[in-house]
Amino acid sequence: MLLSESKNTKVMGSCQRPNTSTTNSSNSVPGGWALKARKCSRFTKQVNNFLLELFLVGEETGRKDLRARITSCLNVLQEFVYRTTLSLQDHCRRLKFGSPFYNKALVNHVIKNITLRLGMRCSCRGQCTLDDNCVSYNIGPPIKDQVTCQLSDSDHVQHPKDLVTRGGFMYQSSQEEPIIWSISSHRSEGNRAYSLTVGSVSLPVYCHMTSLGACGGGGWTLVMKINGNKGTFHYDSKYWSDKNFFNLVGGRTGFDSQETKLPTYWNTPFSKICLGMKVNQKQPNFIVINKKADSLYSLIADGKHRNTSLGRDTWKTLIGSQASLQLYCNMEGFNCDCVKAKTRIGIVANEYANACDYCDSRIGFGGAGVYDVNNTCGNVAVWYPDNGERYTRAMGYIFVQ
Repeated sequence: MLLSESKNTKVMGSCQRPNTSTTNSSNSVPGGWALKARKCSRFTKQVNNFLLELFLVGEETGRKDLRARITSCLNVLQEFVYRTTLSLQDHCRRLKFGSPFYNKALVNHVIKNITLRLGMRCSCRGQCTLDDNCVSYNIGPPIKDQVTCQLSDSDHVQHPKDLVTRGGFMYQSSQEEPIIWSISSHRSEGNRAYSLTVGSVSLPVYCHMTSLGACGGGGWTLVMKINGNKGTFHYDSKYWSDKNFFNLVGGRTGFDSQETKLPTYWNTPFSKICLGMKVNQKQPNFIVINKKADSLYSLIADGKHRNTSLGRDTWKTLIGSQASLQLYCNMEGFNCDCVKAKTRIGIVANEYANACDYCDSRIGFGGAGVYDVNNTCGNVAVWYPDNGERYTRAMGYIFVQ
C-alpha cells in the first residue's frame, strides 16, 4: 500500500519527525504497482509449476529418499517464494495464520476447490494468501496421492457453528495484524493524513486531531466515508462483511464526498465511535457511541444485531431539525433489520406500538428498505413519522478512537 504523500509522519508505536521528502500522489494506484501486482501473481504461478514438475521427476525415479528430500526442499522453497512475492505489499496480501484445527473443516463458505499433489499440500496456504477473497482454508485427506485445498471467504470466528468435525481434514484461518500507531504524540500536528502501520505496511489515513462536535476530544481515526447517493455501501454490500478496502486515496482526506473503506475497518480496536452526517453541503453533525470492540468489522460482519442506547432524539441530531422518524420500535445499533427498513449502523422505527416487524423509517449508515431503496446513508421516513415524510441523503463519516 505504498501510496506516499508529502510530509507524512510514520507512526509505529512511537512518534517520529515528519518525513521531509516529497513524492507525487495521484488519485489512483500508480501503474507501476499494478504491473508489480501482475508480476507477483505470474511469478508465483510459474514457480509453483516448476516445483510441481520437480516433484513429479522425483516420483518417477521411484527413490523414496530422493522424493523425501525434494518434498522438504519444496516446502522451504515455497515458503521463500510466498514471503518474497508478498513483500510487494499492496496487491499481494501478507497474512499471518493461526494454529491449525485437525479433523475440522469450515463448511458453507468454500469459494474455490483446488486439487494438489500430496507433497504440495503446503501450497494451500499460499493459494489462500494470493486470493483476495480467501480468509481461511481446509485441506482434505489424501486420496490417491492427491489432496483437496478448499478456500473459504469466511472463518470460524464469524461462523463458529460452521466449523464441523471432518476426519482427516485440517482447517486454518488467517489472522491479520492490527494497526499500530500512537496518536498522543501527534495531536499538535493538525488534521491530516498520517502514515499508520498495518502489519508491515504503511498506509496514509486521515486523522482528526481536534474536537469533532458532540464526539469530543481529538485523536479520531477515519474508517469509512459513505455517499448516500451511491450504492457502494448498501446494506447488502459485501464490503460490510469482508476485509477488502475501497478507494484508499479517499482515506487520505477529511470531510469531502470521496467514499472509502480503509483497513482500519477490520484492524483497529477502539472504545468510541464517532458518526457524522453532512446534508446539503452544510457542516456535518456528529454523535458518539461508547463501545469497546476489536474492530468495526467484529460488530457488523456476522449480521447480528447489537444494541446501543443513544435514543431516537440523539440519532435525529445527525440530520438536524429536518430529521423525522416514526414513533415506535426504535431498534438502534448495529445491523438493524426491520424488513422494510435496515441500517448497518443507525436506527429504524415503526408506526405501531410494540411492533418491530415492518418499519418504514430509518436514519443511518449502510441503509436499505422498501422506500428510497438506493438511499444508503441518511434519513427515510413515511407512514405517520413525527416530522413529515423524508427522503434525505447524506454524506456519512465514521471514525474510531
